[in-house]
Amino acid sequence: MAKITSVMPQDLLPYIAQPAVGIKTDAVSGDVTLDTRPLRLAIREGRKLEIDYRAANGAVTSRIVWPVLLGYADTHSLLIAWCQSKQAFRHFRTERILKVEILDEPIGMSRSKLRQQWQQWQQRRDAEMQKYLPCQGTR
Repeated sequence: MAKITSVMPQDLLPYIAQPAVGIKTDAVSGDVTLDTRPLRLAIREGRKLEIDYRAANGAVTSRIVWPVLLGYADTHSLLIAWCQSKQAFRHFRTERILKVEILDEPIGMSRSKLRQQWQQWQQRRDAEMQKYLPCQGTR
């Protein structure tokens, strides 16, 4: 931090000393996180993954997935993938992935097509969720 503040103009120092945004530090999980290098490699190479995944209820399942991308939030990261067994896109919290194996088998389409299909699924899901939100702007 000292290196940054030493080269900043004096009038900008208050923005560093008293930032307007921050992160809730107690919300960040202290759990051991998964090495995401195999996930990123499989995404780049367009290869399927076999994962062992622990659901929120503790049940462990083995799944073959087509990885789309890794997403990051302030408290966790997600593997977004097409799940062959569920025949649907799923978001897998990386701290719940117990085992990862990159398979020699390629995903069933180009990486760009898979991402496009995920984006379309996301848009449909978001539109569906809007139906359940209270009306905006009414009192």
